Amino acid sequence: MFALTHIYCAKKIKPSSDDLFCYGAVFPDIHFVGLPDFGKNKNTVFGFRNLINSKSKKLSSFSDGMLIHEEPFGLDRFGHGLNGYAFVEGKKILNKLDFILEKDRLGVAHLLIEFAIERFLLEDNPELLNLANDTKTISLVNSDEISNLTSDYFKLNISTTKTLLEKYNNMLYFEDYSNRLLDFLVKYIKSSRNVDFENHLIIQAISEAQGVIKDTYRVFLIESINKCDSEFKSFIN
Repeated sequence: MFALTHIYCAKKIKPSSDDLFCYGAVFPDIHFVGLPDFGKNKNTVFGFRNLINSKSKKLSSFSDGMLIHEEPFGLDRFGHGLNGYAFVEGKKILNKLDFILEKDRLGVAHLLIEFAIERFLLEDNPELLNLANDTKTISLVNSDEISNLTSDYFKLNISTTKTLLEKYNNMLYFEDYSNRLLDFLVKYIKSSRNVDFENHLIIQAISEAQGVIKDTYRVFLIESINKCDSEFKSFIN
C-alpha cells in the first residue's frame, strides 16, 4: 500500500498516535529508493526495532509504527502475495496491461490496485493530507538520527543512507498528491520493469482498477485493519 493508506491504518489502530508512529508505519517503503526491503521479514523488523529502542527512547513510537506496515502485524500482509487483495483484484485488470511484459503484469496490476485504494481513501478522508503533512515534517526533524540507525543496523554507508533517506522523505510531499503519486508510479513502473509506454495507458488501467474495487475496498480495509489492531495490541500489551 502507499503512504496515505498506511497512515490511515496507523490512526485507526492507534487514534492517539503521534506523527512518529505514522512515519514508522510508512518507513519500510524505503525500498522504493534503493534502501533495504526489510518489511517482509519479521525477524529483521524486530531486530531493527530493538536497535532503535536501545539507542533512542524518543523514537520508540517510530519503531512501534514499523510493526504495522507489513510483518509482523501490518496491513500489507493482506494485500500482498498471490492470495492478497491487491493481487487477486489485480488479475481482473490484466487485459488492460498488454503494454507491459507478461511476466510483469501482475506485479504492475497490484500497484495500480493499491493506487486506486489510495485515491479512494483520499476522496473519503481529505483530512488525511493534514496527517500526512505532519508525518512529512517529523520525518525531516528526525532524519539524521534515523539515517544513522538505519546505516548502523543494515551495515550501509552513512552518506549513501542519508542521501537515499532524504530522497524517500521528499517523496512524502502531499501537495497535489494524487497527481504527484501518479507521476511517481509511472516513472517507477517504467524504470523497474524496463519498459516504455504512453502515460494515458496507465491512467486507463487505473480507472479500470477503481471500477473493480469500488464496492469491496472498504470491507478489505476494515477487516484487515481490525486484524492488525488485535495482533498489535496483543503484542504491545
